[in-house]
Amino acid sequence: MYNGWVMSSPQLESQQAVAALPTSVDSLLDSRLRVIEPFAVTWEVVDGTYIAEAPEIEEWGKGDTPAAAISDLQLSIAEAYFELDEYRGRLGRDLQRIYDTVTRKLAVIDANNGA
Repeated sequence: MYNGWVMSSPQLESQQAVAALPTSVDSLLDSRLRVIEPFAVTWEVVDGTYIAEAPEIEEWGKGDTPAAAISDLQLSIAEAYFELDEYRGRLGRDLQRIYDTVTRKLAVIDANNGA
């Protein structure tokens, strides 16, 4: 598994750029879910596109900026949760492992009770 940084763009001139990138996702763009344990994030840049990955759940987001990549990743995490939840009880071993991780790290917000 890759946990580093690929500098394939001439604009990325120093390792200082790595320090400025978020290392975790601690909120989502879906009001139905709350992050209770952050997801670690690794980064890659390919041809000027930022790729943020949450390796423990095999989800990623991409964008022209780090913020866009994180937003895409936040949406991917929420989509993964709801899709896996729909098939809970019928998941294979690998998908069950991912489902177990997202259910441990996320709380479903009850619209009637606030959480």
